[in-house]
Amino acid sequence: MGFRNCFILAGLFLTFHSKTFGQTSNADIVQIRQIFTRINSDTVLEKLVIDGEDFLEHTPDGGGELTGYFSKAQLVKVSEWIGLSYGIRQTDFYYDNVNLIFCYVREEHFQTKDSGINYNKTVPVFEGRYYFKNDKLIQKKLNGSGFWDKNDESALLPDSRVYSKLLLKKKSGLK
Repeated sequence: MGFRNCFILAGLFLTFHSKTFGQTSNADIVQIRQIFTRINSDTVLEKLVIDGEDFLEHTPDGGGELTGYFSKAQLVKVSEWIGLSYGIRQTDFYYDNVNLIFCYVREEHFQTKDSGINYNKTVPVFEGRYYFKNDKLIQKKLNGSGFWDKNDESALLPDSRVYSKLLLKKKSGLK
């Protein structure tokens, strides 16, 4: 087989392989978005709140809160809210059959003006969307920049596990 034929075969393989991967990934993202929409539109989810002192090593100056959302006994969403000296960071974890499928991270900073800092108004500075399948990050979309370190994404999966265990334990203790 000549060099030209090998080159053509390699090109065909890469074209087929990338299209197959793209279609699979695209279908996964569509499915994750459908689950996300279903969870956020469910108006009868049971809500369980844990104060920052009970889940953070060091409570930030603005406080913190961990909220679990349950559909029957199944944890479907966790919201971590942290009030920081410069603003707010919120991370929402979404689950399908106990598996993390999506994280949404939003960072907002207090609005600054010539007269100083307005502690009553925040402006969004960063949004991160992280898609997971089988405990692996399959896609991310980042917009803006803040103090959220793009490398912090490696903590999303472990944090989601710790938070879900904490909320499930607290929920079972209520009964």
